[in-house]
Amino acid sequence: MDTETEVAEIEIDAAADAVWAVAGDFGGIGWMPGIESVTVDGDIRNISMGGMDIAEKLVGRDDEKQQITYSIVGGPVPLDFHEATISVMAAGDGARVSWSVTAAPTGSAAFLAGIYGGALQALKAKVEAGD
Repeated sequence: MDTETEVAEIEIDAAADAVWAVAGDFGGIGWMPGIESVTVDGDIRNISMGGMDIAEKLVGRDDEKQQITYSIVGGPVPLDFHEATISVMAAGDGARVSWSVTAAPTGSAAFLAGIYGGALQALKAKVEAGD
């Protein structure tokens, strides 16, 4: 299976710890555009959005590195493989967030990185507003 990796990144005018408090919350992604509801059962996050139900599995979380990795494991998503990692890093007085995705088939990683780029804009607005 051929996979490809793409990355969306953003600078946020807030401390990395404040950004991680939001981005690192596996069940707290209601800030992402289009999400209608989120429930977590163990290491599975169920998301309802746009009339679809998508299941994502927590693959790993490292509070020290401020990094969380998950994989889409169910739903009407036409992917042969998916794994995404959100990383928060200090950048001067603020933070840099990267959302990398490795996916198959070809073209899906670029499509998803575009969606994640929009989600990072929403994360930036939420954190910088202090919500």
